Amino acid sequence: MASWLKDQARPLSTAEVGVPDGDLDAFGEAVGSAHLVGLGEATHGSHEFQTMKHRLLQYLVEKKGFRSFIMEANMANCLPIQDYVMNGTGDARQVVAGQIRFTCVSDEVVAMVQWIRAWNQSHVDPADKVWYMGMDMNDTRQCFPAIQAYVQPLDGPLAAQLGEWFKEFKAQTASLDMDAYAKIPAPDRARMRGQLQQAHDALAARRADFIARSSPFAFEQTLRLVKVLLQEESMYSVPSSENFPIRDSAMMENTQWCMAQRGPGTRAVVWAHDFHVSRSPACMGEALGLAMGTDYRALGFSFYQGGLAAVGPTGLGPWSALPLTVKSYEAGFHQIKVPIFFLNLRSDSSGAGPTWLKGPLWKREVGALWSPSDPDEAAVLTPLTQAYDMLIHIDTVTASHYYR
Repeated sequence: MASWLKDQARPLSTAEVGVPDGDLDAFGEAVGSAHLVGLGEATHGSHEFQTMKHRLLQYLVEKKGFRSFIMEANMANCLPIQDYVMNGTGDARQVVAGQIRFTCVSDEVVAMVQWIRAWNQSHVDPADKVWYMGMDMNDTRQCFPAIQAYVQPLDGPLAAQLGEWFKEFKAQTASLDMDAYAKIPAPDRARMRGQLQQAHDALAARRADFIARSSPFAFEQTLRLVKVLLQEESMYSVPSSENFPIRDSAMMENTQWCMAQRGPGTRAVVWAHDFHVSRSPACMGEALGLAMGTDYRALGFSFYQGGLAAVGPTGLGPWSALPLTVKSYEAGFHQIKVPIFFLNLRSDSSGAGPTWLKGPLWKREVGALWSPSDPDEAAVLTPLTQAYDMLIHIDTVTASHYYR
């Protein structure tokens, strides 16, 4: 298996940006003609995953014509970033901080946003500019002011009515306590959902008028933010331990909506955790794969050891991650002594190597939380070739440079 793996692995020169991209050609070939590429991450807070994804985005923009970037961040929170990359409004560090969560508030993401801005400045044709959009819906606090900012100049009374319809739901979800909302009596939750639906329908009824006095995208974006409120209400209505499929279904819908705003033929990158981009059951990537077939490509990441940013026993901080003790893909990847490599999981080869990749074996997937006392705590039994089309292994990683 090890000799086969070493033969199939395509070494990458570095995870850092600003170097020649010839080593990424195998990645480009694996992407092929796909219109959507999911770039995962085995932790939310490792420097090398974020810089490697920056490298991949640059390659896809420069060499493959990708023009949309979609982040696992709340949709309304990404609007200032879109304004920055398109118009230069604000400061990159400040608008990135508006995404709130450490998972995408880092120096590494700032550098990527600055690169997108520089690309857009050097490309006059609107079709060549790269958009930055968010597709998540588990924190909608910024949806309310964004909706009001659009509607108020067009119809003050409607803006006031929307405020009344939003009032109760806004108050009940301000703490982001999903389980507390799920415990609210069903009739009360139904009333709040009904108010959100009224807001959606009232705004939708003004489509022609509002588009004529603003723009198609400004209207559709605002209407989508109301839809995002409805998505959040659905997710919050069940216990947090059970709402993963609801969230991923909504993120899939929002990702497709983001792509549709650029028109037919657009090519996009979606940045999210491995769990979300994977083709595993109930994940966003599974739904995208069912809808798009081979027009969607999922790339996962793995690492053997190193550092990461996550919320641990004493709060948010950098933590060390020892190698897994269970039988894992990472242990096999470590054996070939290639620091960083790309692997096409859709190659036509056969034998012991591909059989080993099918697994299932354990693979580490660290979310926002981390238990440093148990290196196996985040290990997930994974059939690798079922979950991903491609994989990048980085043997040793370091913590991302997050900030507030």
